[in-house]
Amino acid sequence: MHLLRKTSALAALALTLLINPVSLGKSSAYTETVLHSPVSPTGPVLKDGNVLYGTTQSGGTHGAGVVFSYDLSTSTYAELFSFSVVTNQPAGSLIIDTSGNLYGVLQNGGGLYSGGEIFELQKPAIAGNPWVYHVVYDFCTGSSCTDGKTPGAGLTYAGASSGTEYDGTSLLFGTTSSGGANNHGAVYALQLSGGTWSEKVIRSFKGSPTDGDTPSGGALWMDSSNNLWGTTNFGGSAGKGIAFKLHPRGDLWTDTWSYGRLYNFCWTNVTKCPDGNLPNGVIMDASGNLLGSTTLGGNGQQSTGNGVIFKLNNGSCTEGGTTTFWCNTVLYNFCPSSGCADGSEPGGLLAMDSSGNLFGSTTYGGSGGSSPFGGTAFKLNTSHTESVLYNFCSAGSCSDGEYPIGGVILDASGNLYGTTFRGGANMGVLYKLTP
Repeated sequence: MHLLRKTSALAALALTLLINPVSLGKSSAYTETVLHSPVSPTGPVLKDGNVLYGTTQSGGTHGAGVVFSYDLSTSTYAELFSFSVVTNQPAGSLIIDTSGNLYGVLQNGGGLYSGGEIFELQKPAIAGNPWVYHVVYDFCTGSSCTDGKTPGAGLTYAGASSGTEYDGTSLLFGTTSSGGANNHGAVYALQLSGGTWSEKVIRSFKGSPTDGDTPSGGALWMDSSNNLWGTTNFGGSAGKGIAFKLHPRGDLWTDTWSYGRLYNFCWTNVTKCPDGNLPNGVIMDASGNLLGSTTLGGNGQQSTGNGVIFKLNNGSCTEGGTTTFWCNTVLYNFCPSSGCADGSEPGGLLAMDSSGNLFGSTTYGGSGGSSPFGGTAFKLNTSHTESVLYNFCSAGSCSDGEYPIGGVILDASGNLYGTTFRGGANMGVLYKLTP
C-alpha cells in the first residue's frame, strides 16, 4: 500500500468536490460520480430517502473519525459527530430508526477494558442543533470478556432484510470478533427495557475444528422468521470459516436459540480452497438460498485464490461422510486469468436486485491504476456471467477512488453507492455509480 501525496492538484480537487460532485469514468459500463472525499471511510453506507450516512476512521475534531451524512438532493456533506481518541474505530454499516436516529458499532473504547461499544446518535429536534451521542452498550464488562469483545459488524433487527426502518425499541442483534465464553467471538442480542439497554450472548463460538471462530465483518441476515444467518472468518474443520444459522425457539430474549453449522469452507483441505476461504457474510434469496463472497479461495491466480461468489442451499450434502451439511455451488471464481481484469478479493455483503442479479466490489484487480490495481465494482447476472461495472483508480492520481471496501448498496433506480479506502482528495471517496 502506498500513501497518496497531497499535491496542489488534489487540494484544488478537494475544494471542487465541496462545491459540485465530479463525474468520472465515462468509458466504463457505469458512470462514477465522486460525491465527496471523506478521510478513510470505513465501508458500507446507509441510504435513507435522499440521504446517505456513513462513518470514517480518521478526520473530525479529534482525528478519530466521524459519522457523516450526504444529502443527494442538495449535494451537501455534513459531519454529524466526531469520535474521541479513546472511543473510536467505527465498523460495519449504520442503521436508522423511524425517528431518524442512527445506531452503530465501535471496535475500540467503552468500559474498563475498551472492548468496543454500541452507540445511538440521536437526531436533533431542531435542524442545525448537534446530534446527541448515547452509549447503548459497552462490551467486555469483565476481564474475561464473556459478553463479547470487539464488535466487528453492524447491527440487524426483525424487518431489516425487507428494508423496514428500525422501530427504536425491539431487539438488536450483532457479533463480536473475539470474547464470548471461549474467546472465539459471539452473537449477541440487545434489549431496551425501562430506558436501559441490556446485552445477552446467544452464541459463543468454540473454534476449530467443530465450530466457527471470529464472525465475519458483514452484518447478520435476519429472515422473516427471525432466524439469524452468518459466517465466521475462521474456524470449522479446515480453519477457513463456516456458515451458520441461529433459530429462535420461542421468545427472542428469554429462550435459548438453537445453533447449526451449515457449511465448512475448504472442508476438503485443498490448498487453494476451491469452494472459498474467508467468507464475508451472506444474504438470502427468495428461495431460501444463501449467497455471499469469500475474500480468498477459488481457482484464481494467486496461491490462495482470489475469491469466489458462492451459493449455499439446503441439499443434505456430505462433508467427510456426514450428510447434514448444506451444498456449496461456486457461481464465480475471480481472477481466472493473469491480470485480474475482472477483479480480485471481493469484500462485504453482496447486493441483489429484483431479477436476482448480484452486485459487489473487489478491493483489488481491474484495469485502473498500477499493481495490484485499484479495485472494481461488478455485477454477476443470473447466468453467472461477471461484468466489471467500474474500474477504480482510472482517473489521474486515483481521484475517483482506490481500493473499494465493504461492498455496495443498490437503490430502486439501479444506482450503486459505496466508499473507497484510498484515493480522492483526502484518502478515500464516497461514490455513486449510475447505469
